[in-house]
Amino acid sequence: TINVRIPVSSINLSTNAINMEMGKTANINATISPNDASNQALTWTSSVPAIATVSETGVVTGVSPGSTTITAKAQDGSRVTAQCAVTVFPKIADFTYLELPDGTIRVTGYTGSAAEVQVPAEIIGKKVTEIGDGAFSGKDGITKVNLPSGIRAINSHAFTGSSISSI
Repeated sequence: TINVRIPVSSINLSTNAINMEMGKTANINATISPNDASNQALTWTSSVPAIATVSETGVVTGVSPGSTTITAKAQDGSRVTAQCAVTVFPKIADFTYLELPDGTIRVTGYTGSAAEVQVPAEIIGKKVTEIGDGAFSGKDGITKVNLPSGIRAINSHAFTGSSISSI
């Protein structure tokens, strides 16, 4: 008998990008080609486990705000991989906010402890469009604030007295 080893030729992930909140989980499903590959086992890794971890079955858990890459690698020696970009946002509960008359959101404060803060594009299903007066003022532990593209106004003293070096 001749045993023919059929190598993995590709891995297709169910998504190539995940945006998630700290503490939440998301599943990445992998499809291996060809479907009769001899060894279909995968090794899952996170490039920055301090931001997001991944289980042996592709379950991603958001740990802290930031970005990382999840990689699924074939264990058959073929070196075939597939990747998924993961961005973890602070818990919405870490933000105080006000709903504006036009139905959008003004962030009025941040109560979390992350050094890098990602202001969410939406809170309670409504677009975040403003950063309010003093929203991040006096926040010594924050070094960077990432704003969503929909921000149309940053009000007075939003960052006064903070240690933020990058927005």
